[in-house]
Amino acid sequence: MKWRILPLLALAFSISAFAASPINDAQITKVILTIDKGESDLGKLAKATSKNSAVLGFADHMITDHMKSEQKVTNLAKKLSWTPLDSEKSKTMKADGDKTKTDLMSLKDPKAFDVAYMDAMVADHHKVLKGMDEVLIPSAKNEELKAILKSKRDTVAMHLKHAEEVQGKL
Repeated sequence: MKWRILPLLALAFSISAFAASPINDAQITKVILTIDKGESDLGKLAKATSKNSAVLGFADHMITDHMKSEQKVTNLAKKLSWTPLDSEKSKTMKADGDKTKTDLMSLKDPKAFDVAYMDAMVADHHKVLKGMDEVLIPSAKNEELKAILKSKRDTVAMHLKHAEEVQGKL
């Protein structure tokens, strides 16, 4: 099935977005904001496209949870007078998210969309967990940012489990 291959290819190419290279707190902030915006946007697309109640429920969680995370990170950046800075990691994450959205929008069959969306969510959440464990959390210097990242990591792990459950039902 063609649509099952797309997210796996995106995962293989974008794991490099989290390759070990120096990243500072302002850049970490931008990575998280990029992820949150991308996941919220894909959730909104799923809400507009899917007819499957499990996929719609998952999309609701993505929108709600990622908007809350985006607000927390934005508030911390304002509090600490940080300007989130682009990095190769945030640029790659944005490009990957844009490609996934374009690929999903090209699917006209709602069932094919559901499968491709959930495959993308499983792949994305695996990638983000790996990046958080190997780069973002270890690189964070500010303790408040590190605490947000650790909490977010737990949420991402729950999202992954939920995505795999929905994926298994399709």
